[in-house]
Amino acid sequence: MKDSLDLASAKKSIKMHLRRLEGESVDLEDALLRRPVASIKAQTPHPGYDQSTRDGFVVASGGQSTDNGWCYKIVGEIPAGSVGKRWLKSGTACRIMTGALIPSGGVRVIPQEDCREQKGNILVPDTAFQAGSSYIRKKGCDIPKGQVVVPAGKPILPGHLVLLAATGHAEIFVHRCPRVDIFCTGSELVSSPVEEKEGLKVSGNHYLLRSLVQTAGGIPRYLGTVADTDHELANVFARIDPGDADMILSTGGVGPGKYDLLEEAFVRAGGEILYRSLNVRPGKSTLFGMLGRALFFGLPGPPPAVSALFNELIHPVLLSMQGSKKYSPRDVSAFLLEPIAIKETGVPSFRAAMFGLQDGTNYVRLAGKNEVPDAYILLSGRRRKYKKGDTVKVHLVAACPFSF
Repeated sequence: MKDSLDLASAKKSIKMHLRRLEGESVDLEDALLRRPVASIKAQTPHPGYDQSTRDGFVVASGGQSTDNGWCYKIVGEIPAGSVGKRWLKSGTACRIMTGALIPSGGVRVIPQEDCREQKGNILVPDTAFQAGSSYIRKKGCDIPKGQVVVPAGKPILPGHLVLLAATGHAEIFVHRCPRVDIFCTGSELVSSPVEEKEGLKVSGNHYLLRSLVQTAGGIPRYLGTVADTDHELANVFARIDPGDADMILSTGGVGPGKYDLLEEAFVRAGGEILYRSLNVRPGKSTLFGMLGRALFFGLPGPPPAVSALFNELIHPVLLSMQGSKKYSPRDVSAFLLEPIAIKETGVPSFRAAMFGLQDGTNYVRLAGKNEVPDAYILLSGRRRKYKKGDTVKVHLVAACPFSF
């Protein structure tokens, strides 16, 4: 165990201790944003049968030649939803609706506006056969049986659900959602606004961590606010089942202050510390370790630090538990819209930022005091000043449409 790690070393240490979660079967209607254990292949072709793409007439070969085209005898009608294979003899036609099953012997659909009915026949001009399309959607032309519909570890999106339903899937085998226990330390904290009074304040980290865990596909289980005492900390650790939880998150109590008692309580509960500090700001006072099989992150108390560290370290871990191969947020380069001054060098830092894309060019600026950042600017700590127009590295946050 090392006291302090740089960010890359911290990620390596975490990666060595995380585990992929086992799989479970879920109904297709519950599969949104879940991640398959193995690539899901089409069980049936899509479409599942040859079908008409227009209202009109399906014709067989061998029509009767006329001065202006071809004549076919109408022998029936095939509405959409009609089941059972039909046979179409040479020189005949059936009225057919969009989506209906093409009968055996049918070679082409003539849209109804391209032909004319006359005394039980249809008359089709030569020009109707010159169209590039036969207006028949062939079985399996979109997805043949056995083709991968959703790769392993990729989230199942709304559009995937349509394709999975169309290729024979009623249940999907996906990674289990991570179970994440959460508690917030601080004798001044309460869990709800109804408990607030002078001298006490609502734990915003309660709501922040719950929502962040949910965005990463986890199941948050809130254990409450915990006073800064050995007794209260021992009680909250006693309520955690490290064989059931996949991850434990706490905020506060990790600094050098008199009432920062989290580390000792964690060790007394049987926890193994892997690092107790990061060489990055915000987040210098950050604890990581293992409690049984559960990953434990002791985060600082300020919500901006919680958000930054969750995006950089914890969100990727939760995705990896569910089969994702990505272990870092998506990083891009962007032009600064304003200068940045650094008070001291030597320590890398994240700056909350607002990211934009215009005419194919990435732009970024520092987030305002009450703005919710959608990116973080990574500053190496080797420079004191950055000018407007300088290129900087940016990590996008999980809620940003460009990220992960």
